[in-house]
Amino acid sequence: MDESTQKTVARIQDLIANLESQVVQKKKLVNQLYEMEGESPLYADIAEPSTFSSGSQSIRPDQFFGRPLATVVREILESRRTRNVGAISLNELFDTLKTGGFAFDNKDETIAKRNLAITISKNPVFLKVPNNGHIGLAEWYPAAKKKPVQLTGEEEADRQEILHNQAMNEENNLAAQEAAEKEEQ
Repeated sequence: MDESTQKTVARIQDLIANLESQVVQKKKLVNQLYEMEGESPLYADIAEPSTFSSGSQSIRPDQFFGRPLATVVREILESRRTRNVGAISLNELFDTLKTGGFAFDNKDETIAKRNLAITISKNPVFLKVPNNGHIGLAEWYPAAKKKPVQLTGEEEADRQEILHNQAMNEENNLAAQEAAEKEEQ
């Protein structure tokens, strides 16, 4: 099955899961009304809809393997938006990624979660909801102002080193280009 078909199927599964959840909620409401009237519940066995632990669509164990982190996180968030569940906690996002086979660079879960949080915070596509720390897509919050990223001393040093290396590469390329032009003359 090609990727676009898989995405379509995933969206439909999300809609089905949302509808199943609504049916369960309505059955519970009917049962509560029956109980308020002193009668036994109409729906004796209300099964919760079958969902992944994060409440998302069925996730294949290889769904996120070998794919870019930002692409996968965006896909997860868009899927949540379709189901009207919105932003996601870091722990739930991490668990979803792990279930889908995403290969984290670090085997230590604490460090992998920290790296995930840092990566997401640096990407302007994502936005952290201030009061609860959940992660959503910045486009969902057009009125929100994204705070500039505050780099730690180590991160700033890494950034400076990268900028220095880029400048050195440009300088070396210019020198090589000038040398090549002199040889041609």
